[in-house]
Amino acid sequence: MTLNDLIGVPTFEHSQANAFISSVIDYVYVGTEILHKLRNMQITRLHHTWSDHSILQISFTAGRSPTGPGLWRANPVYVTHTTLQEQINS
Repeated sequence: MTLNDLIGVPTFEHSQANAFISSVIDYVYVGTEILHKLRNMQITRLHHTWSDHSILQISFTAGRSPTGPGLWRANPVYVTHTTLQEQINS
């Protein structure tokens, strides 16, 4: 992902004179490599007595990545940590 392959998504809407006005106050950047996994974008307006902010929801489709057998590492200090060993074994 590089700086030039990002796409801005509007994250704020407000109503004025019975029309919804969209403006970009904050950004959510989505790389073009994962843009095809973007499922849904939604702005939920809260009641004006609760907040002057809106809720932004963005959903992506999760995919499977090819993985190998993997490698697990732990700090050797934990071998002598009896409390941690008890928690792992319980």
